[in-house]
Amino acid sequence: MNFPTSFFSPLPKLLLVFAIAFSFFGGINKASAQAEKKPKGYKKYKDYNYKEKWRKDDTAIYKPTDTVIFTQVPLTKALPECTLGNWITDAIKAEVSSAKKIRVYICMISYSSIGVDFVAPGPILQKDISQIIPYKNQLKIIRISGKNLRSICDGIIANKGIPLSGMQIEIEGSMAKNILVNGQPINEHLIYILLINDYLLKDRNLGEILSNQNTTPLWMDLRTTLAQAAKKSMELGITINAKLTDRIKYLD
Repeated sequence: MNFPTSFFSPLPKLLLVFAIAFSFFGGINKASAQAEKKPKGYKKYKDYNYKEKWRKDDTAIYKPTDTVIFTQVPLTKALPECTLGNWITDAIKAEVSSAKKIRVYICMISYSSIGVDFVAPGPILQKDISQIIPYKNQLKIIRISGKNLRSICDGIIANKGIPLSGMQIEIEGSMAKNILVNGQPINEHLIYILLINDYLLKDRNLGEILSNQNTTPLWMDLRTTLAQAAKKSMELGITINAKLTDRIKYLD
């Protein structure tokens, strides 16, 4: 067969290359779109670079009637320290440390993020977790110096306490004394990793100093993290036996 000379000119060749490339990459994009199907139990969110990612949706992980953990003792909400706050902060501190493979020294959450005053001994269901933590507060990591951590203590005193894990504060008058982090005196030159919920950034006594620190979003929310921590504990045969341990203690 004889082809016209113009058929072999550079322009038709270029068009042919574009057609092949379009077909190839179009197939890849189509496969990517199919692979982008929503995984079961996940939902989309945008990270701080506005890139879409998947994360676990706790409403899909557990049914409302699922038992997530048992408590041996009544859990109460109060200031300066309470068994509800101790359980929640201990649980999410351990869960985030394990999930993110980082050493979280201290965890504190806003008192108002706890939605109930009392939990009776017995099973705690997923729907109970949704009442204990009624709003999906996002969790954040803050890297803070020991010196600035002392200023955090002033805000805690002004709030008359806070749900707290990993730190002990003795208060005399309006001054913080004998501040310990995991049983050790504060080192003003050490950088501590502090885990908080984002509501704490709006706190009138703590918000300003926390907002001025090195903050990293975790893209984990308080309610889901608590439910996951509780479920893992139950699978290991661990129940809640939270006690008051003088995390915040008034000396007078």
